[in-house]
Amino acid sequence: MDSRERMVRRPNRRGFSMMEIIVAAGLLGVVVLVTVPSLRWVSAGRRDAAQRQLASQELANVMERLLARESSALTPEGVATEELSAEAKAHLPGGALKVAVTVTDDSPPSKRVTAELRWNDATGQSMVPIRLTAWKYQREEKSK
Repeated sequence: MDSRERMVRRPNRRGFSMMEIIVAAGLLGVVVLVTVPSLRWVSAGRRDAAQRQLASQELANVMERLLARESSALTPEGVATEELSAEAKAHLPGGALKVAVTVTDDSPPSKRVTAELRWNDATGQSMVPIRLTAWKYQREEKSK
């Protein structure tokens, strides 16, 4: 090797330069700053979806219990005692159940049963309520 080749040739590099480490740390910081809020949003969305699913199941159970009653027991006074389950009370903060029974003048006679469930999210804001409506028709007496 002559002297010119030695001057042009760079020495073997080992490791990273300080500038490369600073740039990599900066990029990693940006990724973390973007990811953490996204994870919070995803977590809040999953929690809200789980609460909505629980509320839907609870309201379906309430409606099933109400419609299993005899038509004569399905009155506004009779449904006033209906309450949420212990699990729903624990997982739906501020959960409030409202049930209404309306007698319709249709033929055959029927009763319209409406159940509504309201609750609050983790921040205390009221969530969009879930409502179910069903009709209970009175059985016609068979004449002999």
